[in-house]
Amino acid sequence: MINHARTLLANVRAPVIPSLAGDEFISESYAPIAVSGRLAAVRSVLFGSDPDRLMLNYRIRQLLATVESTDLRDHIIQHDPRVTYDFQDDPFSLPSLYSVSVTSQIGSGGATTTLYPLGTEQAPDANGRMLKEWDVTVDAGTCQSKLRQPAITSNDAYTVTSGLSSIMPFAGSTRSYRVQDSVFTPGAGPKFYVRVVDRPQRDPASLLAVLEKSYSLQLSEIMGFGTERVNLEPWVTYRQVFNSHHAANYKISAVVLAIISEMERLRTL
Repeated sequence: MINHARTLLANVRAPVIPSLAGDEFISESYAPIAVSGRLAAVRSVLFGSDPDRLMLNYRIRQLLATVESTDLRDHIIQHDPRVTYDFQDDPFSLPSLYSVSVTSQIGSGGATTTLYPLGTEQAPDANGRMLKEWDVTVDAGTCQSKLRQPAITSNDAYTVTSGLSSIMPFAGSTRSYRVQDSVFTPGAGPKFYVRVVDRPQRDPASLLAVLEKSYSLQLSEIMGFGTERVNLEPWVTYRQVFNSHHAANYKISAVVLAIISEMERLRTL
């Protein structure tokens, strides 16, 4: 399977989304694996509790690049040497990717309306939602913001002072916004599309620190300890590297490769 290891980490269906940063080929035949228990818990530390595809792309590139920096790099291609990616150009290094954009859409009377986003979001490492998109509809006295994924709607009343509304929350977010218009017309309904991309803050070393502090039992099982795989390769190697190596990049690489091996085992049951 092309991009075998990467596909198992992403665990999502094809096809590739060319407009999405870091997206890579996934075989049409790949069916996502049901993941639960301790494997799911460790994955949630790496990718977040409900990761969107952009977060998966970001973190997978970060983690596979870490594996590539070690002597364990050949384990990435142990199931299939065919890959469509490299680690030369990093699309996630571009500051312009992490932005807030507002696009005015249809709506009579909306040509003079302006929407001002306010505030910041918590880093998306915990929930895994790097991309947030809202559809905002402005009416006299009320604004509605709809978060697209996950679907959440907020209807909020506002007051106006000198043409500027009071502050209203974006649905499902710590961010907020105000709207400004010379005249607020009932039923006019100007609409906006708001798109935000937030950058994760944890690096592989900090992810490792979280796992070592709070997920020792989960890691032990993924490494094969206490299972029928305890004396089988590659779990023996990954366990030895994790337990004995002093370097963080080797230890987190052992975790990533153990996850890939466990996903492959589940896939072939």
